Amino acid sequence: MKDFFNSIYKEIRGETVTHPVIKRLLAFIIDYVIVSLINIIPYIAYTIDLEMQTHQTMTLNVVTGLLYFSILNSRLGNGQTFGKRLFKIRVINLNGQTVNISTAFIRSLPIVLTINWYIIALTLSLNDLPFRFIAHGLIIFAFGITYFTVIQPNRQGLHDIIVGTQVTSTKTEFHMTNPLTLKKIIGFIIPVTVYIVYWTLR
Repeated sequence: MKDFFNSIYKEIRGETVTHPVIKRLLAFIIDYVIVSLINIIPYIAYTIDLEMQTHQTMTLNVVTGLLYFSILNSRLGNGQTFGKRLFKIRVINLNGQTVNISTAFIRSLPIVLTINWYIIALTLSLNDLPFRFIAHGLIIFAFGITYFTVIQPNRQGLHDIIVGTQVTSTKTEFHMTNPLTLKKIIGFIIPVTVYIVYWTLR
């Protein structure tokens, strides 16, 4: 935890951090805005009054997000979305190499689903069993991103751990591997288990 806040402090001071957090967050915000603007194009291309079905809107948002993040975060985009390129960071594997598109796709899928939770909620009834599983799954995943980003020295979120990637500054060739310890895994499992039990018994 102390290492995490020291890293944040260094970033704020303008120092080069191998695994930045603030730049990564700002890059994601820019990418989210870009993907949102791309999703507006069909409405402008036809008519402003075009009314798409909710499930069509969800499909468009998810597909656009997956294509954007999968292609650009892979070696095809040198591991950099437009946001990451702006802030001079990129996605690499634990050996320091850019990843293939299938790895980038698996890494991007839970992120895209999480940022589109609102349209998923509109598409599926709140009482439907599939929606409940998706909603709780995304909440658990969001916790995993936050939890592991804080405790992992190389700032791997849960999605990074799953596929073996990390986000580093392009200003340094240094990268590190941080294998999970039993203590870290238990620290994730306990609150997740409590959450699942709570919602199951509710």
